[in-house]
Amino acid sequence: MRLFILSTLMLLALACAVELHALAYSASSVLHLFRSQPLPQQMAVVILFSVPLLLLAVAFLEHQKLLRQRKAADALAEQLRGVTDAAREVSAAQAEIDRAGDHLSRTDPEHRLGDFERRLGAADEMVLLQQHRNEADAERGAKRPSPR
Repeated sequence: MRLFILSTLMLLALACAVELHALAYSASSVLHLFRSQPLPQQMAVVILFSVPLLLLAVAFLEHQKLLRQRKAADALAEQLRGVTDAAREVSAAQAEIDRAGDHLSRTDPEHRLGDFERRLGAADEMVLLQQHRNEADAERGAKRPSPR
């Protein structure tokens, strides 16, 4: 932007110099012509030449403001990326903790012992049932006369 403003100012000065040279005016004669004009016309000429310079200055200031805002936006975006990365890391750590908790609940010794005791109780019941059947079969077998 600085290069643009400098080149624009140089082109403006060059255009004024070429115009004065083409019209065959010297700098002193232009100054004398300017002073010989009435005050309102002098003011108009001053405004005519100062407005482009003012516009260039305003453009430069706005460009500098835009650069500052862009730097601030980039810094905020970088911070936001850092926060996003940190949130992802925390989420991954929480997921790992949840998986570990699930694993512990599945491999809890008390839970496994409870399952084992239920199976052992069911096996004891089956053994008792089988013993009762065997005894019942033995009693039935003893009551029958044996075929000889």
